[in-house]
Amino acid sequence: MKVVYGTDECTKFIRPTGIGLGNFDGLHVGHLALINTLITESVFNSFDSVLYTFSSH
Repeated sequence: MKVVYGTDECTKFIRPTGIGLGNFDGLHVGHLALINTLITESVFNSFDSVLYTFSSH
């Protein structure tokens, strides 16, 4: 897993990429289902996968 802070590297995707976007304030069953769907669909379509979230304010 690679952790990126900021958005500079987010515009440098070379391959098709599935992106999960949200405020994941903890990993409960609903969030895990979304993340698993992102990974499953990305693998099926030969995409990279990225989970984009926000820090607490």
